[in-house]
Formats: sequence, C-alpha cells, structure tokens
Amino acid sequence: MKVTMPLYAKILLWFFLNLVVLCAAFGVFLAVQWRMGPDTLLAGRVGERLETVGDLIGYDMREAGQAGASEVLERYTEVYGVTFYLFREDGRPIGVSASSFPKELLEVIRVKGNPRPGPPPRGRRPLLAVTGSGEEPRPADALFLEWTSNPTAYWAGVRTTFRPIQAQPPRTGIVVIQSDSLLKGGLFLNIKPLLVTAAVVVFLCTLVWLPMVRGMTGAVRKLTSATDRIARGDFDVRTEIRRRDEFGVLGEAVDGMADRLKGYVTGQKRFLGDIAHELCSPIARMQMALAVVQRKATDEQAEYVRDIEEDLEHMSDMVQELLSFSKASLEERKVLLEPVKLRDVIEGVVEREAAGEVEVKREVDEGAAVLADEKLLERSLANLVRNAVKHASSAGPITVASRRDGERCAISVSDCGPGVPEEALSQVFEPFFRPDLARVREVGGVGLGLAIVKSCVEACRGTVEARNRKEGGFEVTIRLGAAV
Repeated sequence: MKVTMPLYAKILLWFFLNLVVLCAAFGVFLAVQWRMGPDTLLAGRVGERLETVGDLIGYDMREAGQAGASEVLERYTEVYGVTFYLFREDGRPIGVSASSFPKELLEVIRVKGNPRPGPPPRGRRPLLAVTGSGEEPRPADALFLEWTSNPTAYWAGVRTTFRPIQAQPPRTGIVVIQSDSLLKGGLFLNIKPLLVTAAVVVFLCTLVWLPMVRGMTGAVRKLTSATDRIARGDFDVRTEIRRRDEFGVLGEAVDGMADRLKGYVTGQKRFLGDIAHELCSPIARMQMALAVVQRKATDEQAEYVRDIEEDLEHMSDMVQELLSFSKASLEERKVLLEPVKLRDVIEGVVEREAAGEVEVKREVDEGAAVLADEKLLERSLANLVRNAVKHASSAGPITVASRRDGERCAISVSDCGPGVPEEALSQVFEPFFRPDLARVREVGGVGLGLAIVKSCVEACRGTVEARNRKEGGFEVTIRLGAAV
C-alpha cells in the first residue's frame, strides 16, 4: 500500500490545527467576556503610533495654516498609503462633504470630539500642548478604531491641534484615517513582528515535538522494515527498538516472532531434507529389485512393471528436488560469492536441459559476469530452462538473456507459452505451489522448481521475480550483483 501522507506529517498537522483551534477559541472567549472589538488594539503600540502621527500632522498643519492643511493630508496619504481626513470636534469634516462618511462614524467622532475632564484612560498618554501656547494638556480620549460595512473600511481617529488662521491660536480637531486593511501603512498592525513571533512559536514547537515525533515514526519505520524482511524469509532481522512504551513491547514481540518462525521454518526444511535423504535408499533398492523382476517378467507382466518403474522414477525425481530445495535453503548463509561468467554457465545449462529438442536463443554479452556461487546459479538457470521446456516448448523459442542494470545484472528466461494466472504470480515461488491444478504429473512436476530457484538466488544475495509478458509468455528475471 502506498503511503499518501506520512505519520510524521499527520502528527505535526494535527498539532498546528489544534493550536489554531485553541487560539480561535481563546479569541472568541475574550470577545464575549470583555466585549473586545477593533479598538482593543489601541491599548498598545498601535495607539502610540496613531497619536504620534496625529501630533506630526497637527504640527505640520499649524505651520502651514488652514490653506495648506489639505496639502499636508495629501502628503501623509501618499506616504502611508491610507487616506487622512481632518474633522472638527463637533464632527464636521474640513474640506470634504459629511455625506461622504457613514453616519455611525460621524456619531463616533461627535462623541469622541467632546473630551471629558479627568485623567487619560489607562494605557494612553495625554496629547502634549502646543509649545508656548500656555494651554494645559488635554486627555487623548478621541482615540478610536471602528469598522463599517458601507463602505467596508476601518476608521481610526486621533486628537490633534491645528491653526485655522495663522494669526489665531491653535484649535483642537480629530484626524481620521481610512483604510481597507489593518495591514496597510504600518499604522495598525506591523506584519513583521507577527511573522517573527509565528516563526519563533513554530521553532519552539518543533524543538519540543520533534524528538517525540521522530522517535515514534522511527520506531514505525523499523517495525515496517523488519516485518517486510521477515515476510521475505529473512528471520535473522531484529527491530533494534530500545523504548519502554508500546512500541518497545511491539518490537520485542516482532523479534520473538522472528525467532519462532526461524526455528519453525528451519525445522521444516531440515525435516524435508531428512525425509528425502531417508527415502533415497529404499527407492534405490526398489529400483534394483524392479530391474531383476523386469528381466524375469513375461510379456503380460512387462506392462505392469513399466508402470511401477515410471512411478519409482517419479518418486526419485521428487526426492531429488526435495533434497535440492532443503540444501539450498539451509546453506544459504555459507555461500561464498565469486565472479562467474554467464556465457559459460548458460551454454552448459542449455546444452544439458534443451538437448537440441527446442530452439533456445542466447542474448548474453561475451564478458558478462556476476557475483554468485557457480553451482547455485547453474541449478537456478537449469530449473528455469527445464520449466520453460516442459510447459512452452511447442509454443515458440525460449530466450535466455542478460543485461546490465546499474550495479546489478539481470538474467531472464522467457518463453512464448500461455503464462500463469495474474493472481498466482505472487505465489509461484512458494514450495509445492502449482498454478494449474489440472496438470498431470508428466508435465507439472511437484511444484518445487521455482522454490529452488528462489532459495538459490537469495543464497547468492540476489532477487528473483516473475511476470507474464505482454506479447504472450512467461518470464522469470534473476538479479545478482555485477562483477566489475
């Protein structure tokens, strides 16, 4: 099964999703309990920035007078990318029609434009009086931040002082800032600190979660690798998980399972080998006795003797295959790999197994060589060629080919026969498996040929696979290390 989303990514995704949900729930809680709105932002640096901008605009307008007030506002609009307006304390705009603004905004300006006496609200600083004006500082309670839907915009207001006429003393007014986003101009929200904070949070979360996530996913990878190798018959594998949680217990269980399976499979193969070895002697004695009987048998008895002889020959072949399978399985760890020239081995196998009865094509380079045990490789190829001759000799030529595949060499034996059912391809290398139950013994054998091939190839540190050819026929490919 193909993994579409690793466990590692799932854990991190669920963590950050949970973090987002908690932040959203906390924000809703604050909004409900303390009636928090947009103007909550004004308690910190946002309010200080707005008041500073208001002071600067007021200073520039006092220097420019009423005639230059519009130019000052236009200049600040161009610098910050938001629109600036100037209102009197009674809520009337200067230089712009009141109909251009939402009614709720005008109402807020009228309320905020009439300051109440007393100390400034907590977290706010008072607006400084004009130097030399002799006026007392007035509380900056006109600071506000509102949102309207028609038009859709944010409106921020801050008290300032301006000079309507150059000769008159300064008057108090309200600078109103219009923006369609809290991120524009850098007056409301500065995105850089937010990004830095988010990066720091992600980094700290990664430091906290990474060891746990890596430990869990690493244990899963080790378990997956170990069980996959056990499924391929490598029972010496160990998970090497040193944990004191459920993964550690599971790792110990997998290791124990591998030990028990190794003992069971090894015992089964040894039992088959012992049985096959013990059967050799009685079969040989029966064949000798049958040869004596055959010489003395009448013509009428000769037919029965030939039937018995065929049965004994079949039993002898079965025993020899069992011995070969058992030997290849039990001695695979003792194999010494050496460079073997493919052309010599293939020529000998074809000459012995085909014997001129069928056409066998050889597509092997002269200098092709692999790292293998020559006897095991010869036995594997002999079984494959013999299998092709039995089941597909009448359908067309048999092809034995080799090709370089990176650091390995691929050796294939293909025929033009009917192939095997697709659902049986994953089982053809299992002992005693026969895909066609209708085969008779003269053709089908006992189902150990491909199992012996698999055991011999794996003993040479190689792999083997089978497939049905698109153009028709059956193909088995052996991959062994190439001898450089």
